[in-house]
Amino acid sequence: GPLQSLAMATKPHSKNVATTRVAMIAIKVLILPFLVHAIGRHLRAHLGIQLEDEAGATTGGANATQVTSSPQNTFAAESLAGKALELAARSLAPPSQSTLALLREESDWKNNLILGLCLPPSVDFESWPRFMKSWARNFVAGLSLYLIVGGLWAAVCYGPLKKAFYGNTPTPSGVDMAKQIWVSLQAMPLYTALPAV
Repeated sequence: GPLQSLAMATKPHSKNVATTRVAMIAIKVLILPFLVHAIGRHLRAHLGIQLEDEAGATTGGANATQVTSSPQNTFAAESLAGKALELAARSLAPPSQSTLALLREESDWKNNLILGLCLPPSVDFESWPRFMKSWARNFVAGLSLYLIVGGLWAAVCYGPLKKAFYGNTPTPSGVDMAKQIWVSLQAMPLYTALPAV
């Protein structure tokens, strides 16, 4: 009857839903950064703001991005809306070359620390592309954090402190926890790849 047709109408097709979700994630990951930079460029052009790299000026080793406003926009820069737009333009501005160099140096240090401790010396991870090194570092660190913190939580809260925290309320069984760990491990590669993007 009508309830059955309503259930059929609201029941999602799992393949279509999964495809749509993957497409939305891809759009967010691939298009959103370009959109943010385009908005930043538009705001800077609207306010007459030039970054150090765009102006060709050097900062003499300063790490911060230098921003200068043109004199024709003094009214816009002095108003509250103008200040908000200038702040947005600064926050959406691409980093300077000196900032990028510091970020690369920090990333290399983290990669060497984590991967150097976890991989055998025979693995030459230095020759890997930076994205692969960062993803492998995030994967190892994220997996370790998840398993160690989750394991300690389960051991302490479901063990000796079970009565103090949960009383007579039932807690997850070992099988239930193993299923949750399995689901989380399947998602871990994507979770740890997003920060490397």
